[in-house]
Amino acid sequence: MDILSRIDRQLEDNENIVVVRKLGNFKVPTPRRLSSYNQTCYRLVAPRNGIYDVNGLNDFVAHLIKVPLPSRTGPFKENGTLLEFGYLDFLESIGGQTETREVVQTTNVEEWQNAGGFIKGRRVIRSDEQACTWHRTTFVFPYPDENIAQDLYKDHGVMARSMRLEDLKVYQARRL
Repeated sequence: MDILSRIDRQLEDNENIVVVRKLGNFKVPTPRRLSSYNQTCYRLVAPRNGIYDVNGLNDFVAHLIKVPLPSRTGPFKENGTLLEFGYLDFLESIGGQTETREVVQTTNVEEWQNAGGFIKGRRVIRSDEQACTWHRTTFVFPYPDENIAQDLYKDHGVMARSMRLEDLKVYQARRL
């Protein structure tokens, strides 16, 4: 099973998590473009009951996905008046392509017809193969609660990676 499917299954099976959004884009590979990142997916999630402190949020992230281990992680942290959000990043190979170049040479010169690699006036030269692996990166972006995730996504999309600490307190007070 691919990594994205494993992540989705774990998120959906965990009753303590709300999957707020599933997003992704896919660059269809073409024979003329060797691209290494072909798909980027985003999973915006939140704890069902909200968590409003950095230590609790980092503990939540640490137990979010059991297997596989992420390629990269970032912690929640306070930075002055901001809460910077944590993340998990998973990289996987999802396919690939090999490109082989073939050069066909022909000649009508009589003495070359069967010399120097020509057979009946035709010679095929294959170049080295050029290979490219396609990758998918999946970001899991946790938020302190479902309302924060929805509001920030509505206003800023997936690039909302922080919020003011005073706004966090307002959301927390609404939950009480």
